[in-house]
Amino acid sequence: MPTATELAIAFKKAIDRQDAAALMRLAKTYRELYTRLLPKMDSLILAMSKMEEPTTGQMYRLAQYKSLLNSVEEELAKYQAYVEIEIRAETRAAAELAIKQTNAYLANFGLEMPQTISTGAVINMLGYLQEDSPLWKRLSMFSSEHTSRLADALTEGVAFGYNPTKVAKTFERIMGGGLTDAMRMTRTSMMYAHREASRAQYVANEDVVDGWVWWSSKDASTCMACLVNHGKVFPNSQSMNSHYNCRCVSIPHVKIWSEPEQTGEEWFSTLSEAQQKEMMGAQTWDAWKEGKFDFSDLATRRHDDVYGEMLARTPLQDLIGNGVTDESITQDYDTVETGKPIKDQTVYRYGDDSGKVSFYSLERDYAEEYASVRGGVASDVRKTSVNIKNPLVVNVSSINFSDPDYENPIIERAMRSKHDGIVFVSDDGYDRFFVKFNK
Repeated sequence: MPTATELAIAFKKAIDRQDAAALMRLAKTYRELYTRLLPKMDSLILAMSKMEEPTTGQMYRLAQYKSLLNSVEEELAKYQAYVEIEIRAETRAAAELAIKQTNAYLANFGLEMPQTISTGAVINMLGYLQEDSPLWKRLSMFSSEHTSRLADALTEGVAFGYNPTKVAKTFERIMGGGLTDAMRMTRTSMMYAHREASRAQYVANEDVVDGWVWWSSKDASTCMACLVNHGKVFPNSQSMNSHYNCRCVSIPHVKIWSEPEQTGEEWFSTLSEAQQKEMMGAQTWDAWKEGKFDFSDLATRRHDDVYGEMLARTPLQDLIGNGVTDESITQDYDTVETGKPIKDQTVYRYGDDSGKVSFYSLERDYAEEYASVRGGVASDVRKTSVNIKNPLVVNVSSINFSDPDYENPIIERAMRSKHDGIVFVSDDGYDRFFVKFNK
């Protein structure tokens, strides 16, 4: 007879297989979509290559540009509908699997669950699947949002004088963001359905199951917040609200008997110092070893419009309460480094938040475009120079470039650090803008 741990591992592998199959289908369908669009992109690149120094205005007037964007929006609209079908199908399949697994788990130990919840009942009680839910509203903007991002990226490419090869890479990168978004929505909704279906079974049979145990993969890719919760027992009244893309599941905690499970902290203690630092981050690990916070403090909660309160890793500056490091500033973002001093760099100023922060771009066209994002207008843009003695350099993906929702948390944290400014650099190294702190 398999042990509780062996069963939990087997059940985890089953939902992982379902997840992998769903993501593979999403990727295959998206690849077909992308392949259909390539001739349109090639046609635009060919038209642009015949211009000596194309401007954004010239590109807007190109029939190939209009044709590409129209096709992208149409293809993404079809894919948007396909993603909705996948989400509905996979959440139902995940709920069915959860119910079967819970029954099988208890049957293995000679226990029965007299009350069985139907899959339909579980789906109906999942608020994020209701027709007017934020999930479907978010998905409804999938096509228009990613088409707009592509249009912006192509405009930026022309403004910075990208050659055809770089324009093609920009197209590839932006389109890749659409697939990532679809995969994230599908996996998260599927895993939430699996967890809530399991919990519904526990609640309906509280004479047998008095709670549930958080179960993670306990591997190098397991996030620290999930590892904090691994092996802990939670009441049936508490939902397993984890983070986006989380792979964790719950297993029933039997009232009359349950096999003790190794906690995440206990498992973490068995790893080598190098493995611990890789998972936790070197600076966070140092602070932990110095006793500045407890292992359990690594998990916190954040609000999400779709799923409500979600699990999140606690930023380092919140853990230690003093001092702000480069790692803590951008812990949830992209790579960072300390940059060389910037002296008399010619730039275009385009924004000013209450006199505390000034924004600059290398190019006037970009400054005029970014001005509205920071509460200004194009006519406010002025040529000037900027000096930053100790800048923090942040490499940003094109999807997040010039996005205040992405940048503002970094800026807020960096203002409490040793740095006197930030240089945001696009992942291809061609686009950059500067944030100067007026401390």
